[in-house]
Amino acid sequence: MVGFLLFYSVLFIIQLVLDRVLDNESVCDNTWNKVFNGKIKSDIVILGNSRAEAHYSPIIIENKTKHSVYNLGLSGTPLNILKIRWQAYVNRNKLPKLLVIDIDKSVLGTSKNLFEKFQYLPYSNKHEYQEVAKEVDKDFYHEKLIPMYKYRGYEMQIIKKIKLIAGESNCKNSYNGYKPQDKPWDENNWNIFRKRILADNAVEKAYSIAYFKGIDELNEIIHFCKLNKIEVCLVWSPQYYEMDNYKKEQRKFVDSIVSEIAIKNNIYYVNFLRDSLSFDKTNFYDKSHLNLKGSMAFSEKMGDYIMKYFLLNVNH
Repeated sequence: MVGFLLFYSVLFIIQLVLDRVLDNESVCDNTWNKVFNGKIKSDIVILGNSRAEAHYSPIIIENKTKHSVYNLGLSGTPLNILKIRWQAYVNRNKLPKLLVIDIDKSVLGTSKNLFEKFQYLPYSNKHEYQEVAKEVDKDFYHEKLIPMYKYRGYEMQIIKKIKLIAGESNCKNSYNGYKPQDKPWDENNWNIFRKRILADNAVEKAYSIAYFKGIDELNEIIHFCKLNKIEVCLVWSPQYYEMDNYKKEQRKFVDSIVSEIAIKNNIYYVNFLRDSLSFDKTNFYDKSHLNLKGSMAFSEKMGDYIMKYFLLNVNH
């Protein structure tokens, strides 16, 4: 029994040390460190999935608005999982004056797992993580009770991150959570996907129930912002225009729901799907994501939009 307790204690200490080492801001992708350690003090915050992460340049929006900006976008993550980042942010950081939420079908969907789970592991003892993970992660309780169990199978990711911490990272174009993709349009990938558009539309079934959880999460965020005098702007950022035909009824449904939510709460909702940016392939690297060129042009437009509708209300 004594031997077991000693072994358990050693593993627990190793896990604590590893958590501390991996929770490090000396890498490009350090948003989790900033969020959980209360280091974000921006006036304007962007929330959403990979489209938010790649589309909104804080530097450009800062230059336009003269207010600090942080991009909380997180790849592969709908609102039911983004709740971890959002709750940790509002619980530990200065609240913004304006929250921009990037909307699309995916961000209002519901995920039943943690995409790229390794990123969360140094923070698995935080209540914001546990509140969400216990509902979607089948290994949650084992990882909570057995020290070092959560890091099983992640040896290569651990080594890679430690190397990034010890050495120099390639942070080109990255700033305050923004992760632009400096890549050209992939025509072959698009031609393959076009075949799916017709196939998926042909078998499209009932789908509205898939968005109930995301809609609830969106309403909760808006309610919190109202209580804390944070202005909210909902944005459907550009995607290549032919994507309008992919799961068209779902897109229309989500757009109509978001419009209703905006009207009900007296907040702005701007849809860029028919914007000129959406008709030019050179602005995208795939069907749904702007590349560096496109994101810079879009961020200029968002800066102008914020200046026009929000600047007088965004004060230090």
